[in-house]
Amino acid sequence: MDEEEILDNWNYQLSNHLIANNIILVLYMVIGLFGNILVIFIYIFKLKKKDDRYFIPVLATMDLTACSVGSSYALALNLLPAKFTSDILCKVLWYFSQATTISSGLLLVVIAVQRYLKVCKPMLSLTLRWKRIAIFLCFITSSIFSIPTLFFYGELQFQHPINSSVIGSRCGQIGRTDNLFRNSVISYTISEFLAAIAGCISFTVLYALIGKQIYKKFIVFRRTTTLRRRPIGKNNKPKSTSTTDDDKNRASVDSIDIIDIVSSINNSQESIVDDSQPSQRKKRRSLDVLQENVSALKQHFHTHRYTYMFMAITLFFMITFTPRITLMVLESVDHNFWRNLVDQPKTIAVCLFFYRFYIFNHIINPFIYGFFDTTFKYEVKKLFCLTTDSRARDSEF
Repeated sequence: MDEEEILDNWNYQLSNHLIANNIILVLYMVIGLFGNILVIFIYIFKLKKKDDRYFIPVLATMDLTACSVGSSYALALNLLPAKFTSDILCKVLWYFSQATTISSGLLLVVIAVQRYLKVCKPMLSLTLRWKRIAIFLCFITSSIFSIPTLFFYGELQFQHPINSSVIGSRCGQIGRTDNLFRNSVISYTISEFLAAIAGCISFTVLYALIGKQIYKKFIVFRRTTTLRRRPIGKNNKPKSTSTTDDDKNRASVDSIDIIDIVSSINNSQESIVDDSQPSQRKKRRSLDVLQENVSALKQHFHTHRYTYMFMAITLFFMITFTPRITLMVLESVDHNFWRNLVDQPKTIAVCLFFYRFYIFNHIINPFIYGFFDTTFKYEVKKLFCLTTDSRARDSEF
């Protein structure tokens, strides 16, 4: 058997261990392409243009690109684990894979800032001009920050574990051992890691402030709702007419009681007549409180659905990107990281799965849109003739 046949057989054996990985990548590609194209089409041509939805088509475009490039690139590596011989193609695919992922992360930071301003600082909301500038800066920053990958990644050669005369090649981090190159790779990877940490901290702080503000609004809403629906009884009567500081602080609350007393008294009297037994009155009150709580929660989540939606998208981004950045640090510190796994195909398959797990973030977003944005979900059903009830469409506000 000559060296070419040995190389072909070796490549075949290595790729066979990655069949499950290939199936996952094909699913990533199919679902990502279909889902993100659907998102772009519906949000641009079917739904009203709203401030909350402005960044969704842009993010879907980034997800579409990242999913297409990342999945096809990973498939090529899996099918040619020992015969990837194009250095230029390797550099280009790696660059675009890196740039699209970074741009997606930067856009999520912009979206977090937008949600913070909208919820916590409504007088400082982003204008259309600043939104466009932010998108442009995301593209420029990711494009510039990814340039070093053109020098750090390319065709990498390695020996057959048994026959040292057989040389395989794959796309990956170049195996140069000089100090300047290794220090440059390590410095770049550390900067990526620090940028990821800064992004996670930004997400956490911004959404924590947003969550705190939303919680305050929810508490105020619940108190107002309970106050307006509270039946009139002995406990509601004012105990004193003195003008102490405490009475002044409760002036606004007492005024609401006085205004609502007329509208509440009839319902209170009817409730007392109908529910003459104490147990029945207690049961009725419990059911009313439960119904009010459920109604308040529904109204709360409906009002802030886009904020919760982007929170979920950001959380998935952080979870799926963490394994990739961890493995990138490992391969930068140890330039023989992948070489040492040549004779451990199952370990390679597991590492590659987590290395490409970030693609999952780009395919899950359309499902998140469908879960939180009921209008989008209605338009999807309508597009595929799954519903004819116009009442199913959510109100546009």
